[in-house]
Amino acid sequence: MKTTSNKKNNIRNKKHSRKNLKKNKLSRKNVGKYSRKNVGKYSRKNVGKYSRKNVMRGGVLSEEELKGIIVRLSENDKTLTTLDISSNYISDEEAKAIAEALKDNTTLTTLNISHNKIGANGATVIAEALQLNKTLTNLNISWNDIGFIGVDGARAIATALQKNNTLTTLNISSNHIGVEGAQAIAEALQNNTSLKTLYISFNNIGVNGAVAIKEALKVNKTLTTLDISSNNIRVAGAEAIAKALTPTESYTPTLTTLNISHNKIGANGAKAIAKALEDNKTLTTLDITYNEIGVAGAKAIAEALNTNSTLTTLNISGNDIGDDGATALAEALTPTESYKPTLTTLNLYNNYIGDEGAKAIAEALKDNTTLTTLDISDNEIGVAGAEAIAIATALNTNSTLITLYISSNNIGNGGAIAIATALNTNSTLITLDISSNNIGDAGAEAIGTALNTNSTLTTLNISSNNIGVNGVKAIAKALEDNTTLTTLNIVNNDIGPEGAKAIKEALTPTESNTPTLTTLNLYINNIGDEGAKAIAKALQLNKTLTNLNISRNDIGDEGAKAIEEALKDNTTLTTLDISDNEISFELQKSIKTIQENKNKLSLFRTAQSKYVPDPDPDPKNNISANVKRKLKKTNFIAYVSK
Repeated sequence: MKTTSNKKNNIRNKKHSRKNLKKNKLSRKNVGKYSRKNVGKYSRKNVGKYSRKNVMRGGVLSEEELKGIIVRLSENDKTLTTLDISSNYISDEEAKAIAEALKDNTTLTTLNISHNKIGANGATVIAEALQLNKTLTNLNISWNDIGFIGVDGARAIATALQKNNTLTTLNISSNHIGVEGAQAIAEALQNNTSLKTLYISFNNIGVNGAVAIKEALKVNKTLTTLDISSNNIRVAGAEAIAKALTPTESYTPTLTTLNISHNKIGANGAKAIAKALEDNKTLTTLDITYNEIGVAGAKAIAEALNTNSTLTTLNISGNDIGDDGATALAEALTPTESYKPTLTTLNLYNNYIGDEGAKAIAEALKDNTTLTTLDISDNEIGVAGAEAIAIATALNTNSTLITLYISSNNIGNGGAIAIATALNTNSTLITLDISSNNIGDAGAEAIGTALNTNSTLTTLNISSNNIGVNGVKAIAKALEDNTTLTTLNIVNNDIGPEGAKAIKEALTPTESNTPTLTTLNLYINNIGDEGAKAIAKALQLNKTLTNLNISRNDIGDEGAKAIEEALKDNTTLTTLDISDNEISFELQKSIKTIQENKNKLSLFRTAQSKYVPDPDPDPKNNISANVKRKLKKTNFIAYVSK
């Protein structure tokens, strides 16, 4: 039943760490003085160039662009209700200008100023504006330094929360607020009656901070979503939060979503949470990932599920629960005459469940009628594909599972063939991720054959699978007959120019072929200029594709020129990524301009990019199990919309 010690040690040698990434410094003239008397030249009639199509674009905001946005805020531009100026190196001085405009603004409802250079002073002026502003409902000020030189910034935000009655969502993650900052926020929560969602992760609030939050939850009647992840709250902190989840005669918890991941709560902390779940009637989503809970913690959670009737989403990834823990959870997934499981989403990513754990889960799926999403990625379920065959067998009988992530399991072509066989008869699965499994051309050909008959799958991720020309040709040929697949991720294979030409045929409408793909990701596939030209020919006629990624493909000006010409005819593509190629700046700019002039482009990435962590991780993912846990690659972007 147990995996061998050598195998387990090899698995554990995989490192899961965030990259340490540098931010480039940007100098900008002082733009702190934006009183209305000094910004006449930016009146509404003169700031047409700051309309959505020009502001919503890649690149750090210029001084003029930022001024235009602030003027629109000051003048209550009715079209400006959502403003995202994250990752723009905004300083305290510029935050003051934004705050001044917010005081009288009556149109903006959502503001994202995360990933900037705002410190305690900037946070303080934003907080002061919140005391006067009556329309803002969503504020994201995460990943700044509002508590870096003390807790003044957090205290200012807390003071605002006691007076503001319109803000419903606040994200102050990763701001160095510490214990005292958390205590200030907690005290404010005892009086606040509007906040429903609070993200306070990555703030090192510790046990005492968690205890303060617990006391606030006992009084607060409106907060329903709490993210307290990565705060080093440990066992005692988990026990405190568990008390806030436990109903009494005089107290009914209000939390419906709790993220307590990355907190080293251990098995005892998990047991405390599990005990609370036995009586809790409100929590529907629990994220307890990477907490070192082990087999004992998993068994406690599984036992709690047998009595809990409200939890629908459980993320327990990265906890070393092994095959025994997986078996316990499988039992919780299995209905009986007196028990009906409630879980609809289960994430078991990176838990060393091995073949025995996979078989137990597969067996449970045969009778389970509630689970719709399952992630068992990165669990070493087997080279020979026996585990995949077990899962595939379940797919033949299960009628509710619609999303399956089985990536990074080294299932090989044998496992892929088993999955493909299941797809021939399964009529419920709509999303399948089998990336990073070394399925090769043989596995891809099997999946292609399945796509010829499958009529439900809409999203397929086969990235990083050593698929070559023959494999992608099989997939492309299947797309000519398949009428349901809309998203194909074939990242990091080696399809080359010939593979791109095969994809071109699938994308080109004919009398016998009506393409259905709306999203295609060909990142890192060595398609070169010839491949780009083939894709360009398809774009001239294609009327369905809206998202295309051909970045890092050794495309030069020759291939980019073909893309440029195709975009003049194409009327549907809205998202294009051609970054990390060998394209001249002039040609990149020209392509970008074509799309902007059509006012169709929602995101254009060229060479300028950086990595930032996702401020709002979502375990209910619709992307690769691997990608969702890595840092998300984005460009510097200002987003202004209605």
